[in-house]
Amino acid sequence: MVKTKFTEGERVLCYHGILLYEAKCLEHRVSDKVIEFKVHYAGWNKSWDEWVPEDRILKYNEASLQKQKELKKEYELSKVPKKKGVKRKSEAPKAEASTTSSSRASTPSSEASSVKTPVTASGKTPLAPPTPKETSEPEAKIMVLEPVQVKEDIVEKPAAEQKDEILLQELIIPENLKKVLVDDWYLIQKQDKLYNLPAKETVRDVLDNFIQFRVVKTNCDKSGESALREVAKGICTYFDVLLGKQLLYKFERPQYAEILQKHPFTAMSQIYGAPHLLRLFSWKGSLVSKSQFDENSCEYLNKHFKTIIKYLADNKNTLFNTDNYMTSTPEYHRRVI
Repeated sequence: MVKTKFTEGERVLCYHGILLYEAKCLEHRVSDKVIEFKVHYAGWNKSWDEWVPEDRILKYNEASLQKQKELKKEYELSKVPKKKGVKRKSEAPKAEASTTSSSRASTPSSEASSVKTPVTASGKTPLAPPTPKETSEPEAKIMVLEPVQVKEDIVEKPAAEQKDEILLQELIIPENLKKVLVDDWYLIQKQDKLYNLPAKETVRDVLDNFIQFRVVKTNCDKSGESALREVAKGICTYFDVLLGKQLLYKFERPQYAEILQKHPFTAMSQIYGAPHLLRLFSWKGSLVSKSQFDENSCEYLNKHFKTIIKYLADNKNTLFNTDNYMTSTPEYHRRVI
């Protein structure tokens, strides 16, 4: 008989992204020697019930409630809007906090939950999942994976950057993919796991399969297929350039160094898989350089980005599997430190 910290039906607080929410333990299981509980978040639709490791759960007591309040306060401070105009040199740059209109849209309507704000994160972690309503909205605006660096003494951004932001705001990440981003963050940052590389289905494989899907669905001609391949080629190029600079957590960098040594002449888009491709779309940096493309071309590319994101969401169960993550070794931990 496995001894657990919590009992079925117990009222608890559970981490969902970077905030704590009231929940109830429904049942438990042992998966890969890890005790997991299926939890139901108070005021949330049952579709958001999930299996979580025991260490994501806290006892419902004064200490945990105080921790919940502190995390909420830190989050509220992080999303205070910056004043436009000249930055004072004494003012430290802050990371932007992306919120939704209503990462993984609005908060649960339960009075029992003391946290009534959608979850976001800044720094090197992706946004947390949305706080869904009973009838949750299917999509929310794109998330921030890395903070935007604010330069001092900048009064106004160049017109090209302003166009960047306008077009980028049109991109949306469906709720089920935001949950994938949070799970990806949790497995790596909290459970010290790594994505198995080379991936069973690489970034290039995912995009090739997307092209085949679109060709069949839209019955497009050769020119249409050629255009899709050019877009996919461009995405692979951006991925190869940005992976090592923006898309990896610190814990993944020794693995990245190993990959570079073992495969010095192979593009990273032929080694890494769907989770890292999703990080690319969730990245705040622009995927399109406005110095190279006019506005019509940017809108054309954005249309394809949206279609690819929808494809990822529709095929979430096959493209994003937590079984593709492996436990890191003690030797690897020493290298990270």
